[in-house]
Amino acid sequence: MAFSFSASSRRDWSILHVALIVFGIGLCISVAMLLSCYWYLQSVTVQLNKEKHGLAVTKETRDTLANTLNQLQPEDYQFFNQLTTAKFYEIKAQANSEEIQIQSLLLNSQFNEHIQGLIGKIQDVQGTIKNTEAVPYSPLFLKPPKDKKDFFLFKTRYTLNINIIHELDLLDLLEQIQQDVPTGLFNLAGCQINRLVTNPQIDYPLKANFTATCVMYWYTLYIEREKGDL
Repeated sequence: MAFSFSASSRRDWSILHVALIVFGIGLCISVAMLLSCYWYLQSVTVQLNKEKHGLAVTKETRDTLANTLNQLQPEDYQFFNQLTTAKFYEIKAQANSEEIQIQSLLLNSQFNEHIQGLIGKIQDVQGTIKNTEAVPYSPLFLKPPKDKKDFFLFKTRYTLNINIIHELDLLDLLEQIQQDVPTGLFNLAGCQINRLVTNPQIDYPLKANFTATCVMYWYTLYIEREKGDL
């Protein structure tokens, strides 16, 4: 009788042991699945947040562009866009393109000398400014004025080559040039800055560290003055 009880007890414990093992394995699998689901959900959430942020940025950009386009109604355009809001030169009636071009060449030469003077005022900076001839410019947006006045638009390319100690020297010079433009629009097309040395010039602190080349365009507008004006 005792033997039967002992064998039955061992069999029950064996079954219980197996059940516990199966339960443990199942529990581990469940935990692993839960963790996998959690990590997957986290990654999906992060990706969704990134996409939402990207969509928000895109929407903001689109709205800004739409607002800008809404403000730029046809009646808001002045011919030459910004050129008529800038200062322009008045010319006598019946002036021809050759006369205006000669005047532009003189103005370009004077402005070139002025820029060279600005370069010379910057301590320990060396540079040169060169310009092309003023050439007639006829962009696609060019529209004749409503009052049928004669007008001429010229475009001049300026190339600035300069050695500088610090990038700020170039920024200050460009800002000064923009402020001193006598008329028209002066557009900075772009600058390329290259480092001359890998380390600062400790022994020669006033020696140039950078060389820069900038391309700029000067647009000058000439409009026939009102009849009767001198």
